[in-house]
Amino acid sequence: MKKIGPLILLIGLAGFAVFLFDFVSADLLEEPKYFLVGFVSMPLIFIGAVMSMPSLQQKYLKQNEEILREQMKTMGEGFYEDREKFCSNCGDCIEKNAKYCSVCGTPL
Repeated sequence: MKKIGPLILLIGLAGFAVFLFDFVSADLLEEPKYFLVGFVSMPLIFIGAVMSMPSLQQKYLKQNEEILREQMKTMGEGFYEDREKFCSNCGDCIEKNAKYCSVCGTPL
């Protein structure tokens, strides 16, 4: 799959290039000879691109693994910082820097 996808993509791109060259170089009243090649190459381009995506995604993730891991860790820390605290005894909402619960007086 890793080699077939890009191969199909290249075949589709080559066919589309032939179609475009033939279409552009045709005279005003002349019909293009390779018009059907354009319609065959478009699905080949799509299929080749779809088959190539998993390997490209895997390659991207391998290259940026440490950066992504650090970003996720930073995002997770920010989530826990903004979270409200609750008293373990009465369940009331507590301010972030409070040392005692304002309702029941339990030390935090």
